[in-house]
Amino acid sequence: MNDYCIASGYRHRVDPAYTEDTAGSRVVWQPDVYATAAVLADRYGAATIIDIGCGGAKKLGLLAGRFSVVGIDYGSNIDYCRATYPFGRWLAVDMDGEEVPALAEALRSLGPEILAGAVVVCSDVIEHLVQPDGLLKVLAGIAPAVRACVISTPERERTHHPGHAGPPPNPCHVREWTLAEFRALLDRFGLPVMYAGLTASHNRGRPKNTILTVIDRNARTAATALQERPVTAVLVARDDAEHVEGLVGRLHADGIRIHAIDLGSTDGTHELLVGQSAKLAALERIATPRVADDGKLDSFWHHVEDVAMSCPGHWMLLLEGNQRAAPTGFGPSLRAALAGVEASGFNAVSFTGLDFHPVDGGFSRALDTEAYFGICSFARSTASRHLTRAWIQPDSHPVGLADTGGCAPLFIGRRDFPYRFLMKSYPKRRFLPEDPWLPARIAHNATWGFPPGGLELIDFHQPDFMDRHLTECVFGVGVLRHDFGL
Repeated sequence: MNDYCIASGYRHRVDPAYTEDTAGSRVVWQPDVYATAAVLADRYGAATIIDIGCGGAKKLGLLAGRFSVVGIDYGSNIDYCRATYPFGRWLAVDMDGEEVPALAEALRSLGPEILAGAVVVCSDVIEHLVQPDGLLKVLAGIAPAVRACVISTPERERTHHPGHAGPPPNPCHVREWTLAEFRALLDRFGLPVMYAGLTASHNRGRPKNTILTVIDRNARTAATALQERPVTAVLVARDDAEHVEGLVGRLHADGIRIHAIDLGSTDGTHELLVGQSAKLAALERIATPRVADDGKLDSFWHHVEDVAMSCPGHWMLLLEGNQRAAPTGFGPSLRAALAGVEASGFNAVSFTGLDFHPVDGGFSRALDTEAYFGICSFARSTASRHLTRAWIQPDSHPVGLADTGGCAPLFIGRRDFPYRFLMKSYPKRRFLPEDPWLPARIAHNATWGFPPGGLELIDFHQPDFMDRHLTECVFGVGVLRHDFGL
């Protein structure tokens, strides 16, 4: 039997039971997979979700109000869908086999326009097939035509135990993969993997025991991108003496121009920036801007818009003095990642916010911020979780930062990259009650502000951090326990 990239000695099941997925249950399996597909469809402007192996289509049905839906399955599952749901198209196809021309024909029957505006889901399917070759070949064939494909399957060693050699305890499963094995399988069949990691297996405790992969034709485009466009960071600092030197050094080493603005710091931040002037394209010092009656800093953000207007055609990056921007793929550096975004046809990037917390009082500016702080949580405020802080500056008009309080640029023709990067915010030792720049953080005490209660703390330095938090970091799905994303 074909090993399907699974370690030698693994025992495959050759006579799996049929999976009937029409019974009701309070357990929601793989709750974030369809939410991820919905996020991708929204960001790509897709109109249709195609679910290959839809089962009873309970989760697909929740998306029917936002997208056209197409479900593909066979037997009692597809009979149930046709009898139960008045919406959608329901196509009967058995997907098991070395070749499955019926599946390819069913997808072709939808027409090129529907495929071009579709995101494909294949969730909890491939482990049920004795011969998944045909399914994988069809997915590889349609990958260039659709917006993206989301594929999920149980991660064998996390679901059971390291060294588990099969067959799967579930009598409906033929085989199960580790994350590395499954990625190798997709590579073997020529499927361009944009992301591969883990997602919640079910909603009872949300254990991260399921593989989630995103297939996207832009994965190849981004991987071959060449950097040509300059990148300019607008660095806004206020009492960031403990972090700002390291940030300037990182940006400069990455070939990023830096326009620094100090907002009346009293802790030596400005003097440190003066000492780094050789690495700066410009340095300004502005007294703390007056807050308008509505709490906005319109005049300041208009000034930042003017700074960006002085860099037409540049990638612009907006950072605070205690922040670090980090890609979630696309090369070894932020600058290379932005080149990959542009090569994929996009001109703006959103960020998922991570707040880092001190666990002791031993940090000083002589230490490396990113190496020292490792305990973090996902940003709690909606604004901090949905920042658009990188964009290609239009040549002819300013972007509307003032209209969004600096959270996002507004300009005609903005095309947001479907996948987020990370914005890491590090703790500041000093907070002044009159400071309008970071009002949400005044709740921290005057020294460090150790993590407030109720946060789910995560060790960012764990080597599998991105694997375990793929949906949260890249799609913003599952950050909140009640965030089903549908």
